[in-house]
Amino acid sequence: MKIAAIDPGLTGAAVVLEQIGGVVMLISAIDLPIMGDGAKRRLDAFTFAHWLNDHAPTHVYIEAGRAMPKQGVTSMFRYGRACGAIEGVVAARGVPMTLVEPATWKRYLHLNSSKEDCRARALQLLPSAAPELQRVKDHHRAEAILLGFYGLEKGISA
Repeated sequence: MKIAAIDPGLTGAAVVLEQIGGVVMLISAIDLPIMGDGAKRRLDAFTFAHWLNDHAPTHVYIEAGRAMPKQGVTSMFRYGRACGAIEGVVAARGVPMTLVEPATWKRYLHLNSSKEDCRARALQLLPSAAPELQRVKDHHRAEAILLGFYGLEKGISA
């Protein structure tokens, strides 16, 4: 089974995982493609759609986007716009998707809100992902990997 998992937002990430005979492999990990500068930054939906098409997952798991406390109106609008664009690209590709609440997959994997704990747990579950998780900002990739593990283990679908 080949799935994609996405940590949405303008600093988000996406991964493709494939499970064969109980072994999970990381096929691809990307920072979400962004276009524009400053206030005009947005998801490069065209590039993201091509990435999704190239990897042809059978299901996509997306962390459910929600308003976050103490976030400004402008940043929340950009985040919501990115979430909507991601869901739109996935829907246009005709790939089934499941939105998963952050608290749900984090509780299942015994995680707190620490970004570094997410990177450590992703490396524990998938040591071969180390080259993709070297930078501090790769916690978005780690969260996408963990969301993918949650989806594979729970076997949930839309």
